Amino acid sequence: MAKCCKTPPELNSLGRMWYCVFVVCTFLYLLIDAVKRYTYYNTTEWPEDGKPSTQLTFYIILITISLLAILAFVPTQILQIGNAPNDDKKLGKKQHEKKFDMGYDARKGPGRARRMLKHVGPVGATLHVFSAFCLLLPILLLQSAEIEQSRLPAEAIWSTELDFIFGSSYKSVALVTDFEAMSTPVPTAAKEVTAYNFYANPSVSIAFLNYLIPLFLYAVRFADIFSITHRLFSVIFATELVLIAINKALTYCGFSVLYKLDHQDSLNRERDTLKKQSPKVQSAHTAGTLPKASPALPAKKSDSKRNSLASASSKDAEIQG
Repeated sequence: MAKCCKTPPELNSLGRMWYCVFVVCTFLYLLIDAVKRYTYYNTTEWPEDGKPSTQLTFYIILITISLLAILAFVPTQILQIGNAPNDDKKLGKKQHEKKFDMGYDARKGPGRARRMLKHVGPVGATLHVFSAFCLLLPILLLQSAEIEQSRLPAEAIWSTELDFIFGSSYKSVALVTDFEAMSTPVPTAAKEVTAYNFYANPSVSIAFLNYLIPLFLYAVRFADIFSITHRLFSVIFATELVLIAINKALTYCGFSVLYKLDHQDSLNRERDTLKKQSPKVQSAHTAGTLPKASPALPAKKSDSKRNSLASASSKDAEIQG
């Protein structure tokens, strides 16, 4: 009877539970930030046909996906799900192998999915990275829309999340990051200054930190399962994963610059196309040539004046005669 009963999942370590509390609190803060940001961009005044409706819709979709990812993340940190890096298991500890198998025998029935789950990367950190990226990407899309509509200066193209390391390309006079100040209706110029100051902050944002932390946790936890069997391999593996995490952070910053630069170039191309489609008179003036009909107008006026003077002089001659 006892063999037929499945072993209930065990609770995870205390460190994993505190990590879950930290992630949930950070997510709630960023969720409130996302709602405030969406409300600000949705209610502010945009130029005609310049409101980023597509980006705002995409923002709502990504917020929903991020929420679902966090809901799936919480059970992986409270309970042991059979994933070695997630459950803080280490290869080579025989006293934990029986508990880790959770009553499963690989020779009985289908077990490929369970074995794959056991040896893949940490599931909780993976869900955390995915959720953090879903909250970080829409900020870049909305910032690019502001640059495209000239609500942000062109120098904002070169601003990244790593300006606190490499230096900012432009600085603001006063930093305004209060959500209430962003949501209250203010004149257009003040709104532009608010958005400019928000993005000109040279410090790293919480959304970007929320993306970096699980990348490094993924590297440490995945390599830690080999710390007993082969410590040198564990160190080499951890170093490689840390370098990959740094590469991902630099890749995102480079992508953000290229994305904003591409949108600015597309806007310039559209403006050039509109200039080419302008009336021919404007192009003639810019080229220094005028239409043929325009010089004839002064000539007609001068001829009429001469005729009137001639008729007046003939009348005076008749009167004197």
